Amino acid sequence: MLNKIMQSPLYALLISTGIILLSFLVLTPLDTSQIMDALDYELDILTYCCYAFALGIMISHLSVFQTKREKIHLALFFFIYTFAILREMGIQHWLAKTLGTTATTAFKLRFFSSPDNPLSAKIISGLILLSVIASLLYLLIFYAPKLTKGFFKYQTLSWTTATLAGVGIAGKIVDRLPSNLKKADIQINESTISLMKVFEESSEMCLPLICAVWFVQFSHIKSSKK
Repeated sequence: MLNKIMQSPLYALLISTGIILLSFLVLTPLDTSQIMDALDYELDILTYCCYAFALGIMISHLSVFQTKREKIHLALFFFIYTFAILREMGIQHWLAKTLGTTATTAFKLRFFSSPDNPLSAKIISGLILLSVIASLLYLLIFYAPKLTKGFFKYQTLSWTTATLAGVGIAGKIVDRLPSNLKKADIQINESTISLMKVFEESSEMCLPLICAVWFVQFSHIKSSKK
């Protein structure tokens, strides 16, 4: 019964929705300052735990990746996953400081456009960023046709991948919304910003867990075909 539930195309979506709703239920009764403190500490710790937990699950299912192509794609995925963990831990800030720049982050457009940052720092940051983007684009170009077709056929892995993309994009949109609104001279109060932060942080917590769900579902599908 449990295996059947986990193989549902909607399983990852339900898990993500549950985590986000639970975060709101726990945090919204608090005042704004308490919410921001929780986001800066408790939710960060929980996100790291989710990355570690998901990594353990994914490692336990590595044996199902048997073909050369599957192993190459797996290596690219773990490269991106490692970058995601390091970025969550603040590598962009550490890198900017280590490379001797005055910027707060090494992976934003203003870092590369600023004449104050050394060329060597821009090259190193650019190579890292281009490597991640190239890996993502390769996997996207390879799997997009299959995933699109599978999505309309209500296939499990396609829907789990769509959930991963949807949650990630939604989190980024909400993350950038306050600063974009501010640029447009639209003011929003602190309590609303804190709620938007709750959504952004809880959605980030979902991403590694969705990846783990994908691995479990892929393993089950491969096993059932034997």
